[in-house]
Amino acid sequence: MNQNEIFNILKDIAKKNNISINNTHLNVELKKIGVDSLQGINLIIQVEEKCHVTIPDDDLVKIKTPADIINIIIKLQK
Repeated sequence: MNQNEIFNILKDIAKKNNISINNTHLNVELKKIGVDSLQGINLIIQVEEKCHVTIPDDDLVKIKTPADIINIIIKLQK
Protein backbone atom coordinates (compact mmCIF):
# COMPACT_ATOMS: atom_id res chain seq x y z
CA MET A 1 0.00 0.00 0.00
CA ASN A 2 1.38 3.41 -0.90
CA GLN A 3 1.02 6.77 0.83
CA ASN A 4 -1.98 7.86 -1.25
CA GLU A 5 -3.86 4.62 -0.62
CA ILE A 6 -3.27 4.86 3.13
CA PHE A 7 -4.29 8.53 3.13
CA ASN A 8 -7.54 7.68 1.32
CA ILE A 9 -8.28 4.96 3.88
CA LEU A 10 -7.55 7.40 6.71
CA LYS A 11 -9.72 10.08 5.09
CA ASP A 12 -12.63 7.68 4.55
CA ILE A 13 -12.51 6.39 8.12
CA ALA A 14 -12.27 9.94 9.45
CA LYS A 15 -15.29 11.00 7.38
CA LYS A 16 -17.35 8.10 8.76
CA ASN A 17 -16.45 9.36 12.23
CA ASN A 18 -17.38 12.98 11.45
CA ILE A 19 -13.74 14.08 11.31
CA SER A 20 -12.54 16.21 8.42
CA ILE A 21 -9.05 15.31 7.20
CA ASN A 22 -7.73 16.57 3.88
CA ASN A 23 -4.36 17.25 2.23
CA THR A 24 -3.88 20.51 4.13
CA HIS A 25 -4.24 18.62 7.42
CA LEU A 26 -1.45 16.10 6.83
CA ASN A 27 1.06 17.86 9.07
CA VAL A 28 -1.37 19.51 11.45
CA GLU A 29 -1.73 18.03 14.93
CA LEU A 30 -4.84 15.92 15.26
CA LYS A 31 -6.04 17.95 18.25
CA LYS A 32 -5.80 21.15 16.20
CA ILE A 33 -8.20 19.73 13.61
CA GLY A 34 -10.70 18.84 16.31
CA VAL A 35 -9.75 15.22 17.04
CA ASP A 36 -9.90 14.47 20.77
CA SER A 37 -7.92 11.63 22.32
CA LEU A 38 -10.76 9.08 22.17
CA GLN A 39 -11.51 9.91 18.53
CA GLY A 40 -7.79 9.62 17.78
CA ILE A 41 -7.57 6.16 19.33
CA ASN A 42 -10.67 4.99 17.46
CA LEU A 43 -9.31 6.42 14.22
CA ILE A 44 -5.98 4.63 14.65
CA ILE A 45 -7.64 1.32 15.55
CA GLN A 46 -9.84 1.44 12.46
CA VAL A 47 -6.90 2.33 10.22
CA GLU A 48 -4.87 -0.54 11.70
CA GLU A 49 -7.71 -2.96 10.96
CA LYS A 50 -8.20 -1.70 7.41
CA CYS A 51 -4.44 -1.77 6.65
CA HIS A 52 -3.88 -5.12 8.44
CA VAL A 53 -1.14 -3.80 10.74
CA THR A 54 -0.66 -3.34 14.46
CA ILE A 55 1.10 -0.18 15.50
CA PRO A 56 3.46 -0.88 18.42
CA ASP A 57 2.90 1.12 21.61
CA ASP A 58 6.27 2.85 21.16
CA ASP A 59 5.04 4.24 17.83
CA LEU A 60 1.53 5.05 19.09
CA VAL A 61 2.85 7.67 21.48
CA LYS A 62 4.67 9.37 18.57
CA ILE A 63 1.49 9.95 16.57
CA LYS A 64 0.59 13.63 16.48
CA THR A 65 -0.54 14.20 12.86
CA PRO A 66 -2.27 12.27 10.07
CA ALA A 67 1.13 12.10 8.34
CA ASP A 68 2.55 10.28 11.38
CA ILE A 69 -0.12 7.59 11.03
CA ILE A 70 0.63 7.17 7.33
CA ASN A 71 4.40 7.05 7.81
CA ILE A 72 4.22 4.47 10.59
CA ILE A 73 1.97 2.21 8.52
CA ILE A 74 4.34 2.49 5.55
CA LYS A 75 7.25 1.58 7.84
CA LEU A 76 5.37 -1.44 9.22
CA GLN A 77 4.67 -2.78 5.74
CA LYS A 78 8.37 -3.07 4.89
